[in-house]
Amino acid sequence: MRSQVHLFQLARVRSGRRDYRAVVVEEHREIVRLLRAGDAEEVARYAEEHVHSALRALVAGLDR
Repeated sequence: MRSQVHLFQLARVRSGRRDYRAVVVEEHREIVRLLRAGDAEEVARYAEEHVHSALRALVAGLDR
């Protein structure tokens, strides 16, 4: 499982989006902000969106 996660991360990093890292950092900052605010429902919603965002980036990279 760990190797599959690593390959997924590598594919995302190399997805061709120049701003990929900046997007990920901003998404992680938002998750931390929501955690600190104690808004569990919003954390869950945003974390799910974060995962879907990563999946979209991966698929876009594979389409190239």
